[in-house]
Amino acid sequence: MRKLSICFLIILTYSLSFSAAELPKNVKDAEWHKQLNAQFGKGTKRALLIAIDEYKPPLSPLHGCINDAHLLTEVLNRFCGYDVKNIHILANADATGAKIADKLTEILKASGESDTIFISYGGHGTLIEGKSYFCIYDMDPAKAKETALSADQLRETLQFKKIAQKILYIDSCHSGGANNNGLKQPEPSSQELTGPFEKASGIITFAGCRRSQSCIDFQNHGVFTGQFARGLAGDADFDKNGIVDSDEIYRHLLMEVPATAKMVDPKHEQTPVRIIGEDVVGVFGISKVDGKPQQLTGKLPVRPKVGDVIENSVGMKLIYLPADIVAVGSPNNEYLRNDDEAQQSVMINASIYMGIHEVTQDQFAHVMKKNPSYYSADGSGTEAVAGMKTGNLPVEQVSWDDAVEFCAKLSASPEEKKAKRAYRLPTECEWEFACRAGTMTVFATGKTLSSKQANIRGDKTYLDSEDGPTLGRTAAVGSYKPNAFGLYDMHGNVAEWCQDFYVDRRFPSFAGASYLESKHYIDPDEKAKMLLSFAYPQNPTGPSQGETRVYRGGAFVGDVAFARSAARREKAADYTYRGIGFRVVCYTKLLD
Repeated sequence: MRKLSICFLIILTYSLSFSAAELPKNVKDAEWHKQLNAQFGKGTKRALLIAIDEYKPPLSPLHGCINDAHLLTEVLNRFCGYDVKNIHILANADATGAKIADKLTEILKASGESDTIFISYGGHGTLIEGKSYFCIYDMDPAKAKETALSADQLRETLQFKKIAQKILYIDSCHSGGANNNGLKQPEPSSQELTGPFEKASGIITFAGCRRSQSCIDFQNHGVFTGQFARGLAGDADFDKNGIVDSDEIYRHLLMEVPATAKMVDPKHEQTPVRIIGEDVVGVFGISKVDGKPQQLTGKLPVRPKVGDVIENSVGMKLIYLPADIVAVGSPNNEYLRNDDEAQQSVMINASIYMGIHEVTQDQFAHVMKKNPSYYSADGSGTEAVAGMKTGNLPVEQVSWDDAVEFCAKLSASPEEKKAKRAYRLPTECEWEFACRAGTMTVFATGKTLSSKQANIRGDKTYLDSEDGPTLGRTAAVGSYKPNAFGLYDMHGNVAEWCQDFYVDRRFPSFAGASYLESKHYIDPDEKAKMLLSFAYPQNPTGPSQGETRVYRGGAFVGDVAFARSAARREKAADYTYRGIGFRVVCYTKLLD
């Protein structure tokens, strides 16, 4: 992870007179596309990319700022309309105060009212007496205030030159105000460094992370810069009109940076910030793309695509599920619902791989060196499976404790450690998200479910469900059709343990509301984060302690009502039953 690098914040100044909100309703998409094209083609585009990896003590060296500058050069040239001759890089010893001032003056002098300039800074930053400074190459740490580049001075230099678009890009890494740069002054976040630009006329600011967070790297590239580049290369063209505009790139960053950061480090939080300054109106095109997103130079983290499957060392197949905002619980009029199924929206805030199948007897025995299953060759239900190879039946008669131990041992195996994969039980919200597979009906199959669609009791029908056979035992995993996500047996075979302690969810829970109300003043960023969690609780896992654990899903021995997507049940962590098993969630660690 970078320590106090400031490798890029976007500050966008523009003078367009139209916006999507101001367009008449009868203006077609083609007209909007035409206007964006016309705006994009105006003027000359010039860029100054400042990148510093080498510093003299006590400033610590950085990694990736120069790599990011070259990545930005590629993107600006290929997709944003910048001629290579108009892209200037000042790196390391060339990034002195005098050379930066001379080159910036040259670019501003050459630019007219219809032009665009892009200024990026990659290096250390610091706060001195509450004001933001950039640590240029020849800064004297003993006289930082006099020799560093002042953000206030940079703002004044930029804002008083009339140019159509002015772009300053900074991605600031920090660790909550620690002095990781080696100076006595506290290290600022990218959001803090953008402070001088908040009231500058016509400026939009995009910061790499919030005050309480840090930016993360992947193989000597910033995750924020990597996703900015990917967005401009086509990933952010949501309306498929061939132009990535200023709203689309922010939407892309909000979606991809937090999820990608968690893919690199599952415990890491990184949320980009946008600050819209005074006199900002309109939407403008930043890049032009043709068809599908393009490949870029550099080893950037590539998020898997929905539906991608991996196979681990014990033959377990897992499918990729993205972060998303989803609804869980059941409406009050759902037939045979329980009172503890209050319906609410939640944010699944990290992408995961989920086991396509329930954990099988063979897989469990391979890791745990035992097989507790009732329906096994040595189990009490051996007569029901006589003559069958039971290794591909789901393991059952496992407690929650057994399932957690399995995840820990699988994660610790040499093969999985080498692949940087770790395992756990799904949270209750993850499980329901996976079970619903994009549906809001009682079952993923619709309003009804029969024993021809899942291994449940065919004699216990739900509303208009058709009668069907009752197998009376577990079936080989994958014996029935999968849901829309490609997951098998979410509605039947065996019920499945979840990670959470049980909590009675009779009403939507917004933890922290009383705390917010008790504060006369609360930091705006903390308040915004809390309000977001109120609207969309972050993958809630229930209380931190309790007497029982949750298990979800139908079973071969259960009534159809128990197989509903929202149905919840609970038992003690040491409880075992032939109708309860589990499936796992995997997250990959791209870095040690």
